[in-house]
Amino acid sequence: MANNIPDAPISSRAAWLGVEESTRSDWICVLSDAEKAELDSAIHAYRRSGKALTDVTASEYPLMALGPAIAAWMRELDDGRGFMLVRGFPAADYSESEAAFAYWLIGLHMGRPVPQNRKGEVLGHVRDDGADPKQPGIRLYRTRAKLDFHTDGADIIGLLCLKRAKRGGLSRIASSVSVFNEVMRRRADLVPLLFQGFFWDREADAGPNETPYFSFPICRYENGRLGSL
Repeated sequence: MANNIPDAPISSRAAWLGVEESTRSDWICVLSDAEKAELDSAIHAYRRSGKALTDVTASEYPLMALGPAIAAWMRELDDGRGFMLVRGFPAADYSESEAAFAYWLIGLHMGRPVPQNRKGEVLGHVRDDGADPKQPGIRLYRTRAKLDFHTDGADIIGLLCLKRAKRGGLSRIASSVSVFNEVMRRRADLVPLLFQGFFWDREADAGPNETPYFSFPICRYENGRLGSL
């Protein structure tokens, strides 16, 4: 895999700052009545099918009304800011499994689900189940502990809010391109380190034939685009 090193800060729509984006609303999409009705119809059809969530395919549930919006989201994620906020899905009107299906179906129309842990889970729930955040291998989304800025090993990462927390529960995002640019401006001598192999702890999530760690660069740069892990 090519991994060149930029010699100047990167200029793109993905190099945004929160203080600027917080004054805008064009990154927010509100589902229309037709789009919600289409998801409702798909949910009812799924309920009648009796299928397991992971057996569902996108071709079974074509999204004619929502399709153009999803295509626009994909363009924004791939060649724009890199994030979107979608509002309007009436999660309270459905069971947890039905809402999960709607979220899963939208995801299938955006790409291919990949496992997030050695158990092969492709859809997880962010909730406090009493796990001790100090124990090795415990994923912090299972606790009340605060999660620092991080990313997961996928091209697209999504969250669906089923029930708003009584307090806390706020999500924060940052532009990795802007972070890179700031490193470039302040300490350009450290930039090459971002493109060298960096060791990552699997935190007890290694498979039977895997080492407890892996090596991967923090950043990669190819075809004028910056990626990060």
